[in-house]
Amino acid sequence: AFMMELTAHQSSVGNVLQAGNQLIAQGNLSEEEEDEIREQMTLLNSRWENLRVASMDRQSRLHEVLMDLQQQQLQQLSDWLTQTEGRIRKMEKESIAGDMKGYVAQIEQHK
Repeated sequence: AFMMELTAHQSSVGNVLQAGNQLIAQGNLSEEEEDEIREQMTLLNSRWENLRVASMDRQSRLHEVLMDLQQQQLQQLSDWLTQTEGRIRKMEKESIAGDMKGYVAQIEQHK
């Protein structure tokens, strides 16, 4: 959501920079005012670029963390499946009880 909002603000920053260029192009400003506008535009552009780069770096790190977590979950699932398959094979090898007492004991063991 943050990256989407950041992208949405890109046009606002562009509009401000364009407005600054238009003010300078009109020629109605003193040299001091033009210098101040240029400085503010440079500062805005620099800060925006730093924010954009930092946001992309953070997004990249978050993506790496997410991939690591997903890999851990897949490994846990794989381990569980391996254990479950082993238990199923063990149950298949056991002989079936011959009486009710034996069935109850096997059911308890399987639980």
